[in-house]
Amino acid sequence: MNRYSDIFMQDYNLYIKRIQIVTDEIQKLNKSQDKERCNMEEKEKTVFVVHGRNMKIKQNVFIFLRSLNVRPLEWESAVKMTNKGAPTTLEVIKAGMKNSNGIIVLFTGDDLAKLKEEFWEAGENFDFESQPRQNVLIEAGMAMALYPDSTIIVRIGKQRDISDFAGINYINLNNQPEKRQAFVSRLKTIGIKIDDSGCDWLSVGDFNT
Repeated sequence: MNRYSDIFMQDYNLYIKRIQIVTDEIQKLNKSQDKERCNMEEKEKTVFVVHGRNMKIKQNVFIFLRSLNVRPLEWESAVKMTNKGAPTTLEVIKAGMKNSNGIIVLFTGDDLAKLKEEFWEAGENFDFESQPRQNVLIEAGMAMALYPDSTIIVRIGKQRDISDFAGINYINLNNQPEKRQAFVSRLKTIGIKIDDSGCDWLSVGDFNT
């Protein structure tokens, strides 16, 4: 009888250990799924913002986005995503774009440019006009090439037209409510999870140049 009791207890203890192992694995899986779900929810409201030298506009766009519970990715956060201590600027940009749910390219007239007179054709006359920084144009091209369905180009202020971007539907952003609404609508279109239930986004952020 004791021998059978010992065998039973051994089997019972083994059974309990196996249950505990399975339980631990399920808990680990649940934690992993919860973390993945949180990361996914965080990514759904994360955007990477390409901008030039106009830091006032950049900061006001960030304020506007945060009023919608959208998370504009900070530069150092994108640096961490490269898993490198000294990444190149291109590596940071690629990591930021890859780990965001959308890309917002801000076209602000930070540079002045015109065609050299020696290249003018008959009847042409060019004056200096505002245009985005060259790095912004390059990064806009990257975004449109790699993530065309999740890229929004926002133009703020008067600037010259760029032939390679002809035909692209910009958001011409200013302080008018309908322009802000158009921006919000475009964010929704590319799948950014936003909260526009309040009305702060109708007034926060100054987009006048």
